[in-house]
Amino acid sequence: MNVPFLISSIPMIAALLALTRTVPARRRETSKWEELGWMVFCAVLLVGFGGVWLATFPLTDSVAITTPDYQEYCSSVAAALLNRTGDWSQNRSVLSAVPAILAGQRLGVPDGLLVGAWVGQGLLGAGLYLWGRSLHSPLAGVAATVAACAFFPLTALGRTLTFYPMIIGSLTFATGLMTLCWRRPSPLTALAAGSAVALALLIDLRGLAWALPLGGLAALRMVFSPSIRRIALLLGCLCVPIVASWYLAAYAYPPHSVTLEVLSDLTKGWKGIVDVKVNFVPGNASEGYIYGRSAPSRIPHTLQWLAEHSQIIPPELRSHQKTMRHLGQFVGPLAPALKLGAGLAVLALIRTPSRLVLLLGTALPFAVALEGAVAARFAGLRFLANGAPLLALLYGLIIAVLVDGTTHPRRPAARLRLRGSVALGILLLFISGTVSSPLSPMATWRGNYRFADQGLENQCPSPQGLPQQPTLVYSLP
Repeated sequence: MNVPFLISSIPMIAALLALTRTVPARRRETSKWEELGWMVFCAVLLVGFGGVWLATFPLTDSVAITTPDYQEYCSSVAAALLNRTGDWSQNRSVLSAVPAILAGQRLGVPDGLLVGAWVGQGLLGAGLYLWGRSLHSPLAGVAATVAACAFFPLTALGRTLTFYPMIIGSLTFATGLMTLCWRRPSPLTALAAGSAVALALLIDLRGLAWALPLGGLAALRMVFSPSIRRIALLLGCLCVPIVASWYLAAYAYPPHSVTLEVLSDLTKGWKGIVDVKVNFVPGNASEGYIYGRSAPSRIPHTLQWLAEHSQIIPPELRSHQKTMRHLGQFVGPLAPALKLGAGLAVLALIRTPSRLVLLLGTALPFAVALEGAVAARFAGLRFLANGAPLLALLYGLIIAVLVDGTTHPRRPAARLRLRGSVALGILLLFISGTVSSPLSPMATWRGNYRFADQGLENQCPSPQGLPQQPTLVYSLP
């Protein structure tokens, strides 16, 4: 099957989804328990269907995915198990490894990292549901999670033995959690929004790019509350978890942690390809940004440094053969539909300006991450995954608009019953490969991902007394 045929089949899928509008649908508010059920369903679906099953198809000779710094993650988990904080990675937050550390106490380091990957991927699925639900409907949330299964950068997270799955999942979950406050401002949802900002700040230094728009959007929504007393109450609830996170940051980022500027120095990944020098990279907490260790007044200087640093990216990296190969392998013919989908998503929310603001604000950090992956990171798998949740969300919105129509300020979203189930069933037929399409895991454009688990057996020893060889990893299909 050739690529032009695959591209031409996308309108066919869209037409089939649009035909489901002939199926009756009930428009009534979804109960909180039903919302919780769908959120858990999405978390389990993305891990089980996406990470455990679909991710296996592009991995021709591997069961898991490691990275060049795989040993650094293994050493960090082992150091935590042995209570050697000084040996922890200077590049990562301890919070991003908590599931791996807890699981590693019984399973060993490699299997612990796999459990951590599943927890992160589950958070990603839950976050996509909350995000899509707040922007459109329960169908949009579930459809975004199902659509994520068509993107290998997202399904691969369930087999990636690093802290990236937890980081990406937590940032997506934080985004979804904040949207609850946008939908229904209350002291409880304001606390949830503050917790979302705190999570973004503590999970990784780069979470600052998510925390700022999430906190700004939450505060903006609260300003439109009916009274000054209500505004003060909501803002207070928003600030409590954020203030608490400042004091918890000392546990997340050890004293030897590097700054965000050092972590974001792009030139380290260009060695041997292009020669670009940086004049000055702030390397300590007094000159750069380490959450909880640097003064908040340093944040504008850090943002200015990051903006100036992005100007040194050589334009030829975008068209580098490595970049083009990765884009073809990981996104391929799905990209044209996304450009149309972005416009369709904006049009779908045009009658509800508040949701349009929410979409643009929450999409910003993911869009920046996606642009950076293509422009400066050769569209590498883990770097694309940072922004790929936005792609899944856009597909979810496209599907919801085709099936349920655009949003309306005075009309509740349709409950996910017969019509939505039929639409999701059709989508799953294509994504699972039961019906050949560009969404299929066997589509020829995807190519193969070879030698993905190098170093799995010899670079990740567990502390004495724990299993030395992975068992759970090798039970994967």
